[in-house]
Amino acid sequence: MHAIKKIIITGGHPAPALAIIDQLKKDHPPVEIVFVGRKYNNAQEKSESFEYQEINKRSIQFINLDAGRVTRVFSLQSLLNILRIPFGFVHALVILMQQKPNVILTFGGYLSLPMAFVGYLFGIPVYIHEQTIRPGSANKIISYFAKKIFISFEQSIAQEKSESFEYQEINKRSIQFINLDAGRMTRVFSLQSLLNILRIPFGFVHALFILMQQKPNVILTFGGYLSLPMAFVGYLFGIPVYIHEQTIRPGSANKIISSFAKKIFISFEQSIKYFPSDKIILTGNPVRTSIFEDNHGTMVRDDSVPCVYITGGSLGSHAINVLFENIVPKLLEKYCIVHQTGNVEAYGDFDRLNDVKKSLPSNLQKRYILKTHISNEDIGAVYKAADLVVGRSGANTWFELVALHKPALLIPLPWSAYNEQQKQAELLSSFGAAELFDQYDSSMDLLELIYKMMDNIKVYEDAYKKISGIYKSNAASCIITEIFS
Repeated sequence: MHAIKKIIITGGHPAPALAIIDQLKKDHPPVEIVFVGRKYNNAQEKSESFEYQEINKRSIQFINLDAGRVTRVFSLQSLLNILRIPFGFVHALVILMQQKPNVILTFGGYLSLPMAFVGYLFGIPVYIHEQTIRPGSANKIISYFAKKIFISFEQSIAQEKSESFEYQEINKRSIQFINLDAGRMTRVFSLQSLLNILRIPFGFVHALFILMQQKPNVILTFGGYLSLPMAFVGYLFGIPVYIHEQTIRPGSANKIISSFAKKIFISFEQSIKYFPSDKIILTGNPVRTSIFEDNHGTMVRDDSVPCVYITGGSLGSHAINVLFENIVPKLLEKYCIVHQTGNVEAYGDFDRLNDVKKSLPSNLQKRYILKTHISNEDIGAVYKAADLVVGRSGANTWFELVALHKPALLIPLPWSAYNEQQKQAELLSSFGAAELFDQYDSSMDLLELIYKMMDNIKVYEDAYKKISGIYKSNAASCIITEIFS
């Protein structure tokens, strides 16, 4: 510590900051301490903050940082606070150019982010202390470029969260995975949706950190709210941006990105009208090669009866799980069932259905294969065994069904963007390869439809003979070739 001459301390938790300051003055009296914080509790009333009063008592230089913030309550004042966020970064730049500290130590809060980020750009080591079990947005962002992170609770190391399917699959491939913390726009208004909107600016700041660290040559994005900050900041840095649109009608993020993307890869010919024509390449939708590979998997099933594969997509579907909960025993009398439930803890679907399984006779238990996710190692074997697939009609599922010529009972997600799942389900149904079911209809209606389809399964299999040109087996190669050309 002998090389440190000046340290800036900032943050939202004054108690641990004051304890550090007192210890620092005792152990290293020559070090100059500057505290950057909020002088007033309320800008209108001008009442002095607790941190200002305590720092002043210790005869330490206090610099008031004028910065905006995102709050949990929406009002005119909160909107003005958001608009003031950029000024906080400019003010932090001025402070650091004047003070020239050797170290920045921050204790969280909205004031810490501009100081830490600008300091990081100047090559100043940044340290953070997290007082609570669950960190706030500022400390979560700062943690990506901080030199060290000090925590108060062991629970802060890893909060209990269910890992996403994409994280699990990327991790298996030994590819670096970076979690992007970003807000989003949702179609249902609630307090949580409002908080998500207010977090949008942090996503762009976080994307900036990631791109400064990774320095990629190309960005390829597949849509969704996480894609916009990465693509837009990358574009500002002059990085070529490519997008792939899976669905017939693009979402808001891909429509915005298309205005500055270098090329746009689409899955459906019907998507052409939504994008600049000079950028479009019709590639089809890449499907994972593992669906064609029958490695026999890790699941043992009863192959003496036909097989039904129930899937709700990577996250699972609570609505589909509930529909099947009451009819699983009936179905197992005639079929083997592979049921992928997802692992959303709030619903507890896997545990509840596992209780259903335990209540069954042993011969039927063997026919019910229950999984939170179907791994890449198993998916080929599952698809090969399945006589009928029951699930959503998202683009990935749709193209996998077409590629494998699998009869399907599709239950479109009612609130999918622009009703895309309904349209995709209707398209496959129009070929005679699928049936549609409304998730708000009864379980018994679903049971009867499954019986009907299984009794006539050859009709649905033969319908695929009418389909040509929809599935492009070289979609992934086309995209890669274009990017590297």
